[in-house]
Amino acid sequence: MAGCFPVESKEIAELNEVIGAMIYDTNKIIHNEAIKRCKDLAKRASSSMVNMVQKKREVHVAKKKQLLKEGRRYQFLEENAAEEEYNTQVENDFQSKDKEIAQKKELKILSYFDRYNI
Repeated sequence: MAGCFPVESKEIAELNEVIGAMIYDTNKIIHNEAIKRCKDLAKRASSSMVNMVQKKREVHVAKKKQLLKEGRRYQFLEENAAEEEYNTQVENDFQSKDKEIAQKKELKILSYFDRYNI
């Protein structure tokens, strides 16, 4: 077979080197392009992930604020109801004390009348 191609081994070696360099350069270019594309995809994916996480966080914060507002409103209403109940109880106590005081005064007056036969 060596007789079929009248090319010296030196030329074959040079040709192999050139082909090898071309393959290496091609692989390097493909590798570098693949790395660039992967980096671009990673950047896009990470930015979209960051955006998604940020949106989820904003939604969570908005819900939390809303719940806090509602919770505080209900807490405020509960405090008002408790205060009104306390005021009603105090008012009832005063009325009952007034009744007790009035009854005591009435009893004193009646006892006074009884004592002096008026």
